[in-house]
Amino acid sequence: MSLAAVAEQLYQYSDLSDEAKRRAREEMSEAEGRDWEPEYESYVTAAALLGIDLTERKTRRGGKNEMVVYDSNTISFSGFWSQGDGASFSGSYKYVPACFQKVREDFPQDTELHSIADRLTALNARLRLLHGCWLEGTITRNDTRYSHKFTMDAVVTDSEGEEFSWDDPITKDFLELMRDFADWIYKGLEADYDWRTSDEVIEESLSNGDYEFDEEGIMQ
Repeated sequence: MSLAAVAEQLYQYSDLSDEAKRRAREEMSEAEGRDWEPEYESYVTAAALLGIDLTERKTRRGGKNEMVVYDSNTISFSGFWSQGDGASFSGSYKYVPACFQKVREDFPQDTELHSIADRLTALNARLRLLHGCWLEGTITRNDTRYSHKFTMDAVVTDSEGEEFSWDDPITKDFLELMRDFADWIYKGLEADYDWRTSDEVIEESLSNGDYEFDEEGIMQ
């Protein structure tokens, strides 16, 4: 068969039958899902507004100088199909005054994030009233096999360095808030994944892209 004959058997997406288009979308969606890399910037920004630092710090010493190396964020997730999927993170927390206002300025439509900020502010106000201090905490992950929110633990202290027990209501409420924030991250990741692999987005990519298919909708 000549090269010209082979070329005649290739089609643009718009030329395919409905069934071939469906197959082409499925193939592209699977490829997009495999290659999808989440963007964490908005989650790191939201965390910082709440007072959560998701950046690992490793200190490396060299001679007389001390250099602090900032690693990547510490969000972990799995999804989006199996029981036990979810997101979690490790990091540290310090009280940020008026975080509820700052969150609303940067995420004006996100009522779920507003609620987390409000409850975190209320928890700090309670601690301030009872002990005259602000809340500080360290969030850790206790399981490397899974990534859901229940892999997270927290150690909570006040700004004077006094540690609260694991069963203290302050610790429990703080950990619940951190897990709620992990849920918020997971929902965002899932929504982004669903959007990128949706028929609408995939079809637009196939229609505008420089792709060719055989008659069955298999990309060539």
